[in-house]
Amino acid sequence: MKFGDMYYMTWTSGNGVHIAASNDIGTPWNTTYVKVYDAAPGEEDFWAPELHYLNGQFYVYVSIDNGTNANHRMHVLQGTSATDPLQPFN
Repeated sequence: MKFGDMYYMTWTSGNGVHIAASNDIGTPWNTTYVKVYDAAPGEEDFWAPELHYLNGQFYVYVSIDNGTNANHRMHVLQGTSATDPLQPFN
């Protein structure tokens, strides 16, 4: 996703959502990434995050389950900053 002069990339680990930023999408992203969401109790597997900016707010849409793949459900995480997607999400 592009916001302002920066490009943002999302990915998941087994227990959360990460975002990295770069000002040049065509070169390696030699940047520090930020874990913007940690798993809450009962959340184990995260998959396919998407970062969006809608009506002045950042959102991450992500699939999460409770450790049983059949229980994957879509979740919407809301950013705590309207100008910086590297801040925590709830």
